[in-house]
This record gives sequence, C-alpha cells and structure tokens, in this order.
Amino acid sequence: MAKMVAEPLSISALAVLTGRDRRTISGRLKNIQPVRKEGKAQLYSPPEALPAIYFGGDEGALDLTHESARLKKAQADKTELEVLVVRGELIPAEDVAGAWADMVSAMRAKLLAMPCAICAVLVGLGMRDIEREIKDYLYNKLEELSSGSKGKRASVGRPASKDACDVGPTARPNG
Repeated sequence: MAKMVAEPLSISALAVLTGRDRRTISGRLKNIQPVRKEGKAQLYSPPEALPAIYFGGDEGALDLTHESARLKKAQADKTELEVLVVRGELIPAEDVAGAWADMVSAMRAKLLAMPCAICAVLVGLGMRDIEREIKDYLYNKLEELSSGSKGKRASVGRPASKDACDVGPTARPNG
C-alpha cells in the first residue's frame, strides 16, 4: 500500500481550504518553514500548516500542564471562598447592600425626625445653646446607629400630619 502524502499548499490555497484570511494564515505560519518555493509563492506541508492555522501555532497550542495548573488554581480559589463563607468572613453582596440600605434609611428617618424632636427644646435658646442641642441630638442618633440599636423605626418621609411639629410661633434670629 502506497503512503499518502499531501501536496504542499500556498498561503492562498490554505486560505481557500480553511476559509481563513491570508493575513491570519501568514501570521500563524511565521514559525513554520515552507517546504519549497514556486515563483513567489511559498508552499507549506498541510500536516504542519493546518494545526498551526487552526490552533494558533506554538503560542495557541494547548499545554496540558498549564491547563491542569489553571484548573487546580481555580478549584483552590473556589474552595478558599467557600471556607470564608462558612467562617462568616465573606458575606454576599446582596446582604451587604441590604444592610447598608437599612442603615441609610434609618439615618434618613432620624434626620427627618430631628426638627420635630428638638424644636420645642430650641425655642428661646441662644445660638451656642442651639448648636449644642443639635450636636447632642445628632451624636446621640449616630451612637444609636453605630451600636446597632435602630430604636423605633420612624417612617421615611414627612411627619404624619403637617401640624405634628407645630409648637407655636418661634423666634428666629435676624440676619
């Protein structure tokens, strides 16, 4: 039985055969020596050229050792993340976002409740006393938030009635 030998092919013939662009083929064959030249055309052995064209030559060839190492690293990374979740050191992003939204909402409610909560105390006070009262109120609310005690949840938005904060006319400093 006669041994079958593929005829050497030019870059143009390889482009027609593979459906790839000539420039792509030329780039992939840069490390492969042509079998011979016919005029200006360089001819390549198909058993050498086709793997280089389809698999990217030496650079694109799969390296079993490298791929195995990548797989082992990915598995180790996954296991490490699972351990962190079990230990409670890694929290799902949705849980963090939910907790943050709760804290922001609680702070918003406390800030919106501030005028109603301290307006009666501020009537008739001087500027320094007003400043001290406001700071005390804010520090108290910040302490409640940082200690985790949300206290009674105030409704978000405006007070239930327009007159909920009215304590009568208040003097406003001029200027």
